[in-house]
This record gives sequence, structure tokens and C-alpha cells, in this order.
Amino acid sequence: MVEESKTNITFQDQGKKEHK
Repeated sequence: MVEESKTNITFQDQGKKEHK
């Protein structure tokens, strides 16, 4: 499930960027 891992990373990355 590499796609799920990529989605999780993207979601966390977007959340961090939006939070900053």
C-alpha cells in the first residue's frame, strides 16, 4: 500500500503548511 503512505505524507505536509 504505497499509495496510502504517499497520501498520508501529503495530508500531513498540507496540514503543516496550512498551519504555518
